[in-house]
Amino acid sequence: MPFTPEQSAEIKKQILQQVEQLPQENKEEIKEYIKQLNEEQLEEFLKQNKMQVSESNQIQQEGKAQSDKPIFQSIIQGEIPSYKIAENNKSIALLEINPLSKGHSIVLPKQQTTTEKIPKSAMTLAQKIAKKITIIPMAFGTVFKDQEILETILSKSYRAVKQTLALIDGKIELGVKVVKNKLDDVNNGVALEILESLNKLSIKSVKGDNFSDRLLLNHSFLVEKNKFSKFSEEIAKLEKKHNDLKFLYTGPWPPYSFVNIKIAGS
Repeated sequence: MPFTPEQSAEIKKQILQQVEQLPQENKEEIKEYIKQLNEEQLEEFLKQNKMQVSESNQIQQEGKAQSDKPIFQSIIQGEIPSYKIAENNKSIALLEINPLSKGHSIVLPKQQTTTEKIPKSAMTLAQKIAKKITIIPMAFGTVFKDQEILETILSKSYRAVKQTLALIDGKIELGVKVVKNKLDDVNNGVALEILESLNKLSIKSVKGDNFSDRLLLNHSFLVEKNKFSKFSEEIAKLEKKHNDLKFLYTGPWPPYSFVNIKIAGS
């Protein structure tokens, strides 16, 4: 049964009070959005966010998470409201509840794991999402049992995340390794020539480890998405020009090499 105007006003009032407690930057925009919902839209909003209305018109969460359960596990199991944008067998992508920008999302493995053992499916899903929005790769150094604690920790990293987002927004990471076919010396000028031509098409580049004597070049490049094709064409030209070298070209990836943010509990 649809809400009456009086019920709608009371429910909105309670939701607005909850929004007021959130630390997010776009709080006023969210409040304005809620105020403009009609009775039918409000009912749909409550369903999407798994909220129930009691007989006394008090809103409450469905299946409230237990205090000893990690926050992300509760989100994945649907005990805490979230907005899912993509999913595969082992991972899920959600809109961030406190977004730093439009489309701010997180990709979570469905099973608890360590940073070193994140499933490939999470990376695949991240690549899919990255075609539409910007992803900031971050390692979470601990498990948070309480949403309030998590929001407090994230707020401390707000400035670093905001600066990083400004750097990588609308960009992708491309990896290039150039390998000598033989251990014979190759003129250092060749490596500089290749690097210079690729740097012209990138915003920034970082050098990786030269883990082999045959490895002439090992760099990651931060490239604007609309220059992906030009960058790939340049790689093809370099391969043709230097046919005595082997080019290993990977990506596009979320810009892992250009982000160094670790969220920890202390």
